[in-house]
Amino acid sequence: MNNSNTVTITVLPSISNNIIDQPDLVICEGSTFTNLSASVPAGGTGAFTYLWQDSITSGIWQPASGANTASTHNPAESMFAAVEHRYFRRAVISGPDDVCKNYAAPIRLTMWQAIENNIISAPQTICSGDTPVPLTGLIPTQGDHTYTYQWQDSSKA
Repeated sequence: MNNSNTVTITVLPSISNNIIDQPDLVICEGSTFTNLSASVPAGGTGAFTYLWQDSITSGIWQPASGANTASTHNPAESMFAAVEHRYFRRAVISGPDDVCKNYAAPIRLTMWQAIENNIISAPQTICSGDTPVPLTGLIPTQGDHTYTYQWQDSSKA
């Protein structure tokens, strides 16, 4: 009888508790997203590395731009130049040769372009007692294309 060498198989606990703390977020162009954060993971070897990823479709993932290897991530506004929505998730990696990986459920960040074309009719000068011509406005563009209007007045320009 000839015995082979001994092989040790080490089974690490699965990574768990990788949950992004924020809900889906919506902002308007010119605003800033808050830092994305997630819970402290468990399992693996207890030593974790992180990789934040983004996707336009929530299907094809790539490393998020900017500093993306911390436990938190600050999404850059410049990432939204050509798209309104982007998905983010955090990968938690542990173990020798990164054998354990866990991906947080993605969240969706939406940045609407700033509203444009919000132009109203020209100023008027009238005599006391006369009725001004009704004010009108152009249909705005950009934003989420669902507009509500609020007319305001002031004695100062």
